[in-house]
Amino acid sequence: MTEPYTMFDPRWVVENWDVPESFGFNIPEWRGSGEVVLHRINNEGETTSLETVSSETFVGLLNEACEALGERLCLYFYSQPLDGRLLHTFPRVQNLQVSAFDFEHPEVVGELEHLKVFCHDVAFCDDAKRLEKIGVDRLKRLTLVETPDRKLDLSPLAGASELETLRLMGQYRNVAAIGALESLRELVLYPAKKLDLGFIEDMRGLEVLKFAVGAMESLESLKGHANLRDLSFEWVRFLSELGDLQRFPALERFRMSDQSRVEELVTGARNAALRHIWLGGTAKLEKIRGLGELPALESFFAHSTGLQLDQLDLPASLAYLQIVPKRMKERPAAEAAIRELGLRFEEHPDANFFYK
Repeated sequence: MTEPYTMFDPRWVVENWDVPESFGFNIPEWRGSGEVVLHRINNEGETTSLETVSSETFVGLLNEACEALGERLCLYFYSQPLDGRLLHTFPRVQNLQVSAFDFEHPEVVGELEHLKVFCHDVAFCDDAKRLEKIGVDRLKRLTLVETPDRKLDLSPLAGASELETLRLMGQYRNVAAIGALESLRELVLYPAKKLDLGFIEDMRGLEVLKFAVGAMESLESLKGHANLRDLSFEWVRFLSELGDLQRFPALERFRMSDQSRVEELVTGARNAALRHIWLGGTAKLEKIRGLGELPALESFFAHSTGLQLDQLDLPASLAYLQIVPKRMKERPAAEAAIRELGLRFEEHPDANFFYK
């Protein structure tokens, strides 16, 4: 006898939407038939209100939740493999994530007419034309997770004019094709050593650029960008040279984490909009040129860096300053010295934006 599923009651998700900002509805090993046990969670985190319903009833309730919550409700399918034809069961889905060892019949994704957000997390994908099949042209947000063979061709993304956010968490073919996306607002990129970043200059609407993992030695091939507001680096291997950040005149937030080779940052008066600098795990970083010339800098955070308070030229606009030495015993004295300057020894809530 087939065991019934146990899943959240979709009605509970709709009723409690003011509690979570977003909700991932997990659907493991979906068979498309059989009974489903629905449960809820009370304020103490206890499971309550177990109710057994038919698969048809569950599907109806979940489609109603998709319609009510729209993009905010993510249907998260994980299976090994997943038969894409089962996605026909949820025609109202707007936000979909597929995590599987293999994904059969991916063309069904392209038939989900309400879909706006999609995450493709498939371990084995030897189909270079996968993006043509899933219909990327009407998506607003797309995340692609790396596959070992790295065959996926990004050329179809050139026509995805509705895309606002693109997260490329791997290495792919024809990455430069996304330079045609003039309206893209946010790009998360897994860089490759030999990748010329010049195509980013053509993305005129880009405001947020995040480099995550991957490998590159320098940001030199990106000569500048007039509208970039947020720039971030997270665990990028071999990175040592960023160049003058003044070539990004609209920059408001700069964040760099776990970059062991960067020794110096260069900024200055042309970064007139720069409000927040957040640095962590950059042990060799000992110098910031032009820091005192920043007219709008509001917060500066540095954890486990080579920076010393007495060697920094702090701008008059600064209100939040937190320099946290790597050694625990040095931290009380560092905090006391900053408080003596009349500054708030805390991290500004808007400064660390990588996961926002």
